[in-house]
Amino acid sequence: MLQRPLENALGWRAECLRGAQPASIDWAVKVAQPVCVIQLSEQQIIEQLAQRLAGAYTPVEPDQIARVVNEEYSRFEGRPIRDYIPLFVERHSADRLFKLTGA
Repeated sequence: MLQRPLENALGWRAECLRGAQPASIDWAVKVAQPVCVIQLSEQQIIEQLAQRLAGAYTPVEPDQIARVVNEEYSRFEGRPIRDYIPLFVERHSADRLFKLTGA
């Protein structure tokens, strides 16, 4: 018996998805992905933006920039929609740093 690519990739789980609509297959794939990978990626983005802000606001100590970024990031803890959080953190942090430098 020839197996389809989906069955090759999913093995025994393909049997559970047989006859499922494409939307439900998308859902099943998203559910199967580990949450820690998503959080790690978001954390990496936050660390990168702290480095970027440290380059832009050189008069401010890097430790203070990291503290401001972490405070702004903690405001969004537990929020279900995570797509724009790094953007909001960067904007709010930049506003606070701008006020600190008086530039």
